[in-house]
Amino acid sequence: MFRRFCLSAAFAVAVLATSLPAHAALTSVNPTGGGGDPSLTSIMNTLYGAVTYNRIDDNGDQIWWFTQPSATLDAQVRYAGDVSSLGFYLPGSAANSANYTRIADITGDGFSAVFSNASSYGSIGGGVLTINGPAGTPPPSQLPSPFAWGFNDTNRSNYWSSEMGQNNDPGANGGGYGQVNTTDHMVTFFVNSVNFTGYVIAYEDLSHGAGQGSDRDFNDAVIQINGGVTPTPEPSTLAIAGLGGLGLIGYGIRRRRNA
Repeated sequence: MFRRFCLSAAFAVAVLATSLPAHAALTSVNPTGGGGDPSLTSIMNTLYGAVTYNRIDDNGDQIWWFTQPSATLDAQVRYAGDVSSLGFYLPGSAANSANYTRIADITGDGFSAVFSNASSYGSIGGGVLTINGPAGTPPPSQLPSPFAWGFNDTNRSNYWSSEMGQNNDPGANGGGYGQVNTTDHMVTFFVNSVNFTGYVIAYEDLSHGAGQGSDRDFNDAVIQINGGVTPTPEPSTLAIAGLGGLGLIGYGIRRRRNA
């Protein structure tokens, strides 16, 4: 019996390992910010405090799904000269105007960013943007699940997806701040602070290629996700699977926390 259990456990771990995406190096982010604006690290420290957040592997934040009927988002920071909006794509869709569905505009400056001018896929109340998944009750209209986040810099007709392989960023050179994931325009953090626990996504609006000269500061829009959606697979699932995924790890963690 024990031998059969070990074999079954080993098979489960092997299946998990083959189904998970390969580990990706973290997308390069300009550590000093750009154009005199604060760096992304400085922004995160101001919002949540130091040592309360971790970067998500950039292979692990490309596709998202609803864990609740609806989700709410707060636009926290915006350091961008161009008009921009948040939207979504169906997974596997090329990032372009034909496939992009706008949810709401992102306006305001600095730490006074807000969502505005919502489409039928979003509703705004008290500065908070609400979106519905397939189990949500319209209005607003329902998003698919899973989905990819979308971002549009309307001044330059740039369309970006959280699914970085779908971004048409030809000749991307890293903007002079590294050669890692040169088509990625969104980075994700998991925050565990006194006032907030959840995901934060941050965008770079310009092409990383020589034509637009992205500064890779990823502070053009910083958005707090208050719950209801999560990346696929969940980062916690990745961690557990990497250690065996046998269900004993969570028990050990809970035990230590309760001790």
